[in-house]
Amino acid sequence: MAESRDAQFVQPLHPRRFAGIVGVGRTAIGRQLRTGKLTKGATAGEWVAEYCAHLRAAAAGRGADSEDLTAERTRKTRIERQREEIKLEQDLATFAPVAVLEATLGTLGATIVAVLKTLPASIQRQCPGLSPAGGDIVQQEVARACAAAETAALQLAADDEPLG
Repeated sequence: MAESRDAQFVQPLHPRRFAGIVGVGRTAIGRQLRTGKLTKGATAGEWVAEYCAHLRAAAAGRGADSEDLTAERTRKTRIERQREEIKLEQDLATFAPVAVLEATLGTLGATIVAVLKTLPASIQRQCPGLSPAGGDIVQQEVARACAAAETAALQLAADDEPLG
């Protein structure tokens, strides 16, 4: 019986049978025959030796498969880097420059203060029955709101100054 098994290794083998022996698909063996990794018409023993040599080279990072794998890894790394760059650009696009924010807040604060300062006179005109004490209270509250807005603007400017 051992003799008949040994005889199998010195005779040519059909690619489908070899694929079944090594546990891969028929197309994989066909591809290896086309690329010259397996010699056409060789014996089963020669195919086993060639197939194992190919596997060793691939495991060690040598050979055409290794080059394909390296190229694929390089491509994947490049794509991941591009995705990260795009995400960073999108994230940065959602942020406004500090100078723009400061200018916008400064303009908004000035507009609010201007509107608030006209409020007491407007209330006096629209509410002629408002007592002088009520008018004073409105004036005080508006002055307090304006002072708070001015303080916030000064604080914003102070925070922007470089540290000594």
